[in-house]
Amino acid sequence: MNQSHANFVTILELPQGNYQYKFKVDNTWVISSKDPVTDDGFGGQNNLINIKTSDNEDKLGSSQIHPPILPPHLLQVILNKDTPLSCEPTLLPTPNHVMINHLYALSIKDKVMVMSSTQRFRKKYVTTVLYRPIQD
Repeated sequence: MNQSHANFVTILELPQGNYQYKFKVDNTWVISSKDPVTDDGFGGQNNLINIKTSDNEDKLGSSQIHPPILPPHLLQVILNKDTPLSCEPTLLPTPNHVMINHLYALSIKDKVMVMSSTQRFRKKYVTTVLYRPIQD
């Protein structure tokens, strides 16, 4: 499991079938009260999950024909914004929180690829923009 803020997450691709599981929290085995429970055969209990083939297809997106729609806040990337003429040209607008610590690339235009990344330290933002000519 990987920690993501206050939660722990893992992704497993499992073949069709029944699976038993439980969690180890602070060196104590615990089960979820929200999920079905079964005896583990040793005097304890495990949670039970039934994986079907259709579950894998739905979650992995293999049944989708088109990619998902891009969330609107990701269209507001600094590279896609025009800087107003009244603004200092070397200053960029304050980035949206979803753009921090991500690498963004514009479509190749005039045989040049443009990529940017923004990092934040307290109230300061640093955006690095890279230009790379594309050769045929």
